[in-house]
Amino acid sequence: DIVKFSATHKVALSRVQSGHDDERETAVRFKLSVANTGADAGSVPAKLVGMQGAVEVYSQTITVTAAAGAHATFTFPPYSPTARGTITWTVTIADPAPDTATARTKVRKERHEDDRERED
Repeated sequence: DIVKFSATHKVALSRVQSGHDDERETAVRFKLSVANTGADAGSVPAKLVGMQGAVEVYSQTITVTAAAGAHATFTFPPYSPTARGTITWTVTIADPAPDTATARTKVRKERHEDDRERED
């Protein structure tokens, strides 16, 4: 069973492509906590899909394993967005009674130093 799923709430588009170092978070990171309520240890696939509007921007499947009656925490590979907007993440554990959980990430434009000066 999914106990908790989280994704980075807000990220900025990377400025590294333009040669600038970026101190803001530019990659979405994921954390999945599961509980095995069964009497036996088990391993099942967990699939994470990211949708930005009608476009699938991310899809990864990992195997999650937990001992009987135990909790375990897993991470998916991070994702660096390429466009502004909101990404909706849906993780599904494919066991006999599939569980799903969702989270959202807001991707904003990275502000340049001269943009900050104009706001002052």
